Amino acid sequence: MTTNLARTVADVARVETMERAVAIADAALRGQKAAGGRAFRAPISKAAVATELESLNRAPGAAKARGVLSFADGKSGSAGESCSRVGVWKLGLPSPVLQEAFYDDEGFVGYVDFWWPGCKLIGEFDGRGKYLRDEYTAGRSTATIVLLEKEREDRLRALGFRVVRWDWATALDLRLLEAKLRGAGLQ
Repeated sequence: MTTNLARTVADVARVETMERAVAIADAALRGQKAAGGRAFRAPISKAAVATELESLNRAPGAAKARGVLSFADGKSGSAGESCSRVGVWKLGLPSPVLQEAFYDDEGFVGYVDFWWPGCKLIGEFDGRGKYLRDEYTAGRSTATIVLLEKEREDRLRALGFRVVRWDWATALDLRLLEAKLRGAGLQ
């Protein structure tokens, strides 16, 4: 038997860890774009998942799933960002603004994964995919991508922001994530 995406998200949210459930819910809310930017899988709505959860009202984990749905955000750009956001929440740190666009005198700098405006801090989750996977590299070498990221980060710093980066190991270890974020000035 197969289920629709909203029901699958509801079921996963009932039984998986908060990190996994939020990553799946975020991805479903975000949708997926194929090469060239056309929709590959349209996003679903929170209302669609909520409707499925209503039918599971007394099922084990339904209350947990409602919490996952409330927390989920289609602006999250990747599973690593979703897991990082759960970590930030578990640590009791301020919630970030997701995917904020920044501009300088030269024009568009880029979108950032996390922004904490109160302390002028930008956070970037760095998975390996953006440096190595064809769907993200657009034919550019890893060296070119790293240099472009460095230029982008320099432009963000020139705007007066601090930038902190972390990887999967840090995202999944609350001690490391807290040390990284507090060390960068997040309170």
